[in-house]
Amino acid sequence: MEQTFSIVIFFCLISWCEGFDKTVNPRPPSSSGVLNNKFDAGLMSQPKQATQSQLLISIQHALDGLERRMGDRIRSMEDKIMFLEGKIDVKGKSTNRKIEELQTGLNAYENRIGDVIGQLQNHLISNSNVFEHRLNNKLDSIENRIEDKIESNGNTCSKQKQLDAKLSALFSQLRTETKRDILESLSNTSSLQQGEQRQGLKDICLRFEMTLNKTTDMLTSMDGDLDVLKSYGQENLVSVKNESDTIREMLMSREVVSSCGLNDNNDTDKDSNVSEIRLCESKLFFSTDSVSVEIFFR
Repeated sequence: MEQTFSIVIFFCLISWCEGFDKTVNPRPPSSSGVLNNKFDAGLMSQPKQATQSQLLISIQHALDGLERRMGDRIRSMEDKIMFLEGKIDVKGKSTNRKIEELQTGLNAYENRIGDVIGQLQNHLISNSNVFEHRLNNKLDSIENRIEDKIESNGNTCSKQKQLDAKLSALFSQLRTETKRDILESLSNTSSLQQGEQRQGLKDICLRFEMTLNKTTDMLTSMDGDLDVLKSYGQENLVSVKNESDTIREMLMSREVVSSCGLNDNNDTDKDSNVSEIRLCESKLFFSTDSVSVEIFFR
């Protein structure tokens, strides 16, 4: 771009110099409209040093002007660069200020988190006895409920045994009555007529059918009772399993470590007895100055 501009300026200077030469040394026309050959020959014989010096001076002036314009452009570009550098410095300072503000906020947030964690630790330390009592009460209540459900399942088994005993007694009674009626009918065959024998056999069959119907009804009722007992037992087992899973999740959710002071009735120094409670996965670890206890949960 700059080379093209220089070439254009150079040609412009040459054209300007030619016009200047024609202005300084004009050619007078002849009266007849024909050029004066003597005048032209005189001009041709004159030295050309003045014209060349003027051309060099014009070129020097043009180059000086070009240098001035290029210097102005360079200074303008330097001013723009300095202006951009100033804006970049301002933006950098504002960015650093924002970073410092963010760092200050982050430090304050970390301090708040540290304060909250310290409060939680102090709360755990101060309420470790309460936590221990609540955990023991919860475990006792769960054990009692499991024992109650086991007892209820035992009662269900005893009811089933009672029904089986009643059914066996009923079948034994049915066999006994059927044998007795058949024997009585056979023993009285000689004294009874044929119609009476048939009526006796019909009565026996009717009683046997009634007994079978009673047995069928009892079996149907027993099936319903067994279904009810089965569903009740399944509900109890599911409830026990859910409670066990809840306890396991509660115990395995995270590791809780706290230190607490155990007060002895015979010891007035509160800091002498320091115990540690650790609840990790399925194990509860409890230690004092004289004893250590580990409780495993399955």
